[in-house]
Amino acid sequence: MEIDANYAYLYLGGGITCDSDPALEWHETLHKAKTLDHFLR
Repeated sequence: MEIDANYAYLYLGGGITCDSDPALEWHETLHKAKTLDHFLR
């Protein structure tokens, strides 16, 4: 996360492997974003 005078930027990523399920990885990324967003409010 990066915070400046007017904005907060959330940087998220995932560890994609040959066994990854893209839908599950996307769900996990959204969950991470919601968790971080919760602390900014």
